[in-house]
Amino acid sequence: RNARESDQNIVSYYGKSNAKKRGVYRLFRREKTVIDAEPDKGGVSQMLLDNVVSLRIRYWDRQKTDWVREWDTERIENALAIPPLVEIKLVLQDEGGKKMTFLTRTKIFMSERLTR
Repeated sequence: RNARESDQNIVSYYGKSNAKKRGVYRLFRREKTVIDAEPDKGGVSQMLLDNVVSLRIRYWDRQKTDWVREWDTERIENALAIPPLVEIKLVLQDEGGKKMTFLTRTKIFMSERLTR
């Protein structure tokens, strides 16, 4: 009662250089359960992957009918919507130096604004 809690939280992903291996990164996920004036501070980080060579995310632009590398929900042409499709390309390097590429595309089912 009177608790300032929410079911919303801040989730971010970031990479850090691997100090032991040159040219590869570690992928982390950070979750902050309190939304405050400092969204980039605090929270709990967890390493998801090691030996990441690259991670690329692209978004399907309905108007351009093409993949774009950036998506800004505040731009007028995006009309506060999120993209209908997202493509994720991840390149990892195994212990022997061999690169492995993973590519997936997924539909975002709630990509349009809800209306009353």
